[in-house]
Amino acid sequence: ALIVLEQEKEAQSLLLTRLEAQFDEACLTAYAQLSLDTTRQLNYLNQLDQQHPFNAHIQLALGIVLLRDQQWDAARKAIEQSIALCPQNEAYRYLALYYERRGDERHARQSLLLGLDSQA
Repeated sequence: ALIVLEQEKEAQSLLLTRLEAQFDEACLTAYAQLSLDTTRQLNYLNQLDQQHPFNAHIQLALGIVLLRDQQWDAARKAIEQSIALCPQNEAYRYLALYYERRGDERHARQSLLLGLDSQA
């Protein structure tokens, strides 16, 4: 809710406090959506990835930050890795966003449809 209300500093403080207290997958996507320095976010998420390898939520968070940083190939790979580990509609939505930003409407639409199928 704080992110939607554009209260980034408050959201950042709460999320980092939570993540430092204990590893909480539920906070990772919200953390990745914060408009923070992407280098710091990527460093933090890469540390988590080393501590918790093969975690779909970490891969998705990495993909989100990489999208914001316009590291297109790395973003796609991280999101696809998230989907390979645990297909979830949110990851497909970000994959569609990747394709949309790359001007590939056909694959964007296909990703959204796959995300809908993953809910069933």
